[in-house]
Amino acid sequence: MESSGFSSISSRNLLYRGTPGNSFDGTTSDVATARVIANTFLTIGGEKLLDGKIPFINFDSSLLLKYAALLPFPCAVVEILENVPPTEDVQTACLELKNKGHQLALDDIECAERIEPWADIVDIVKVDFLQADIQARKDIVAICKNHKIHSLAEKLETKAEFEEAVVLGYEYFQGYFLHGPQW
Repeated sequence: MESSGFSSISSRNLLYRGTPGNSFDGTTSDVATARVIANTFLTIGGEKLLDGKIPFINFDSSLLLKYAALLPFPCAVVEILENVPPTEDVQTACLELKNKGHQLALDDIECAERIEPWADIVDIVKVDFLQADIQARKDIVAICKNHKIHSLAEKLETKAEFEEAVVLGYEYFQGYFLHGPQW
């Protein structure tokens, strides 16, 4: 763990929610991420909001290609959204981020096949426990171990899901079972 800069992950997912009811309003992913970054680091203040925790921030292809290299804070984990194709230009942009000290995470993984094109680039694979079936959960954690990628079980809603993730060998955990949103 020491080589990745984490001894344990104390993180905050920074998500865009454009409605008073804490739900996503359909804003495009690049605009949503730009608003999250602006609000976190320019309006509220990163140190105040993050309180020493590592931010996980969603990035689509256009943000990875055009703006991610401009990020002023190397402590952020750049989450590569599930719809981002592993094209050569996207992977080059991701490698540039790694060279600047960023961690990279694949977000919302439901099947093992999604990992292979990213295996030499990403540091963390976030497995969607609401969507991935039990065999996929097992296969994904095995691939992660084989490639020395950290595995994170996300969207853990129940104690049973959390316990399953522990038994399967996941390293990190996120979800309402562990902690709900903070404002």
